[in-house]
Amino acid sequence: MYSSFPGEDIVTVEDLSLRYLACNKAFCKLIGYKDDKNILGKKLRDVIPFNCVGILEECSKKVIQTQAIQSITFVCSHNKIIKQTATPIFENGV
Repeated sequence: MYSSFPGEDIVTVEDLSLRYLACNKAFCKLIGYKDDKNILGKKLRDVIPFNCVGILEECSKKVIQTQAIQSITFVCSHNKIIKQTATPIFENGV
């Protein structure tokens, strides 16, 4: 996901249930959190304050189903342009 903060890429890691396992400071800044303490273990809908959660969830679900990289770009609430590139992470072939 890209933010409106020039030069700062948003990085998140989610599990198969779409719960956050990790995120960077730029993601925290984008969604208005000071740090990741209140983000980790929560789902997209619990932390993302935009009306585009469904689009982001569908992209992540498609990655899980197809095990292929997915990219989408769209305009979200507050005229934020979101570009998400989601990639699967494998461990021991899973």
